[in-house]
Amino acid sequence: MCALLIDYCQRLLPKTKDTAETIVHEKKDIAAELSKGDFKKEKITLLNKQEEDLFNVAGAKAKKGKKKGKKEEVKPETQSLNHKFDVLGFFENMKVAPPMVVSKLEGTIKVLQEKKEYFESQTEKVVEKKEETEKRAPPKQKKLDFQEAEFPSI
Repeated sequence: MCALLIDYCQRLLPKTKDTAETIVHEKKDIAAELSKGDFKKEKITLLNKQEEDLFNVAGAKAKKGKKKGKKEEVKPETQSLNHKFDVLGFFENMKVAPPMVVSKLEGTIKVLQEKKEYFESQTEKVVEKKEETEKRAPPKQKKLDFQEAEFPSI
C-alpha cells in the first residue's frame, strides 16, 4: 500500500522543466511532420468566417456586457489538492497525514518511503523468527484418547 501511495503522490508533483522541454520538442516534431504535407490535402477543408457563422446557433453567441475578470495565477507550491475518499482512507490506514498542498508532497513521499522500509524490515524479521521456530521444534503429535471398543476394526 505504501508503494501505491508513493506512486500517487509522485503523479501529483508538478512537472519539471525537463518534462516541459520534451513536450515542446514533441510539438516541434509534430509541426515538422505536418509541414511535410504527406497527408492528403483533399480531405481538409478550411472554413471562412462567413461559413462558420452559418453553423452557429442563434442562442450560442456570447453575452454582451459581461466581462470575465482575470483569474489570479496560483503558484504550484500553494495549489491545494483534492483527494478521493478512498485515497484518504489509504493515508489513514498508513497513519500518514495526506498532503493538502503541493509543497507538502515531497515530505509525504519521504514519510511513506520510511514506512515502506520499516514494514519490509519487519516482514523479514517475522519470516526469520518463523523459520527458527520450525527448525527448533518439529510439530508434536497429540495422543488421542479413545477407547478401541467404541471403534471396531474394519
